[in-house]
Amino acid sequence: MEEKTIAAGILTICPKTERFLILKRAKDMKFAEYWNLPGGSIDDSDGYPKVSAIREFKEETGYSGQMVISKEPLHVSKSNCFDFYTYVGIVPSEFVPDLNNTEFCENTDYKWVSVLSDFKNSEKIVSNIVDVLSLKKNKILAIIKKFKQKKYEWCFLRKSWKNV
Repeated sequence: MEEKTIAAGILTICPKTERFLILKRAKDMKFAEYWNLPGGSIDDSDGYPKVSAIREFKEETGYSGQMVISKEPLHVSKSNCFDFYTYVGIVPSEFVPDLNNTEFCENTDYKWVSVLSDFKNSEKIVSNIVDVLSLKKNKILAIIKKFKQKKYEWCFLRKSWKNV
């Protein structure tokens, strides 16, 4: 029997534009040429899904700017062989990820897409994104509204993380 993979990622949202970041996986990577959230498998040194999500996000985007991240996962997708923890990360503005930031070049493209996207009849999208948007859309919109109404003390990703 195959060992269960546990992974985590960050649904990175810019409240100003109501869009989130997705990355296109490279041809030689798992989920090749699919659009996915920044994220990946938990390493032994990570310990917790949230730690893994933060590490993978930094590795895959090169981002070290301001961000607020949820304390708990927004959604956990579970199957017999794979669990994926999705956290919410809020950034003050859209940014251009450094896709050449890692030695592996895991992703080949990026785009910011509307949280209202349904992804029907579109490009290859990892099912977790579709699940999160369909099951948690109202919660995501409430988070965006909350951030538009209040001013938050942003913290820099490389130093610390605040909770949503």
